[in-house]
Amino acid sequence: MLLHVCQLLHELYLPEERSGSRRFRNILEEETIMHRVFEAFVRNFAIRYCRDASVLAMKIKWDGIYSDEVRAVLPGMMTDVTLDRAERKTILDCKFYRDALVKGRSRDHLHSAHLYQLSAYIQNKSRDAGWENVEGALLYPAIEHQRSLKFELLGHQIAIYSIDLDQPWRTIHNRLLEVLG
Repeated sequence: MLLHVCQLLHELYLPEERSGSRRFRNILEEETIMHRVFEAFVRNFAIRYCRDASVLAMKIKWDGIYSDEVRAVLPGMMTDVTLDRAERKTILDCKFYRDALVKGRSRDHLHSAHLYQLSAYIQNKSRDAGWENVEGALLYPAIEHQRSLKFELLGHQIAIYSIDLDQPWRTIHNRLLEVLG
């Protein structure tokens, strides 16, 4: 943990044009770094509080027939958080974006790439024995609101959650327990 904090500080500490001068980047503006922090936070929280589940980041194989040449160019599929319970399997994909929804002309909508990615995970993993009814969820941090949307897609339960990180710890804790439930 301490090494990860040191690595994060190192990545955020930038030299300036003036000799010997440095400054920190605004960590909240760094979506790539914050994504890793948010994902690790959620996975470690699940490991600690979801004792009825095996919690891991899982590599998923593409379900298909293809040559080694094709296998070499297929993109990897690695989940952020997978909860493997005897009676329930869940793939949770953590996203660190300013907004869970994209502003459209007539309406706001989900980031399509996020839903496509989760769908690919679920469709391919559901081919494995014991994972036929795998559920999927997208989790976004949010400020000033929490979203909970549930629906069925291609025969699998999907949820879209946001968690307001500008709340007291007990509220965040309870919300994460609800999402990981």
